Amino acid sequence: MEVQADSRNFVKTAIPVRMKMYPSQDIHTKRLGDVDNNKKTHTMTKEELFKLMNEHPVMYVATNDNGQPHVRGILMYKADEEGIVFHTGVTKDLYRQLVADPRAEVCFSCGKYQIRVEGKFELVEDRALKEEIVNHPSRQFLQPWRAQQGDEAFFAFLQVFRMRHGKAHAWCMEDNFKPKEYVIL
Repeated sequence: MEVQADSRNFVKTAIPVRMKMYPSQDIHTKRLGDVDNNKKTHTMTKEELFKLMNEHPVMYVATNDNGQPHVRGILMYKADEEGIVFHTGVTKDLYRQLVADPRAEVCFSCGKYQIRVEGKFELVEDRALKEEIVNHPSRQFLQPWRAQQGDEAFFAFLQVFRMRHGKAHAWCMEDNFKPKEYVIL
C-alpha cells in the first residue's frame, strides 16, 4: 500500500495498489484491517517457543517502577521447562524493580516472529546455577569481575531471576488482526 502525505496538513491517504507484502502473498486491494479468517495458522508449541527464544536470546524486559514503565534489552541466559532465566547485578534498577514488583513482560524478536511472555520473576538463590552461568561460554565477560572481586563478593552481586509458567504469545504479520492464542510455558 502506498501512502501519500498531504504536506499542508500531514493527513495520510491510503491508496490501494497491487503489491506483494510477502513472497507467497499477493494483495490486490487489501486495506488495513482486512482479515482472512479462513486462513489457518499454526500455534507454536512450548518447545518451538523455547527454541526460538534460545536462538534469539536478546530480550526486552518491561518492568514497573512506582507506576512508571521501564523497558531495557538484556541477554537471556536460557529458556526451558524450568523457566526463562537471566542475571543482573544487585546494584541495577532492574534488580530493584523486580524485587519490588516481580510482574513483568519480556519480548523477543525472532526473525518474522515476535514472542511476548508475561508473568512473574522470582529471585533464584542457587549457587550451582550461578556457577553454571558464569562458566558458560556465552558469559566469559563475567570472569574478570569474578577474579577481581573474589567469589563471595561476586556471587553476592550476581542475581538470577526466573519466570516460570509465563503466558506466551507468538506474533507475526500474517496473524496481525487475529485473536491472540496463548501458550503457558
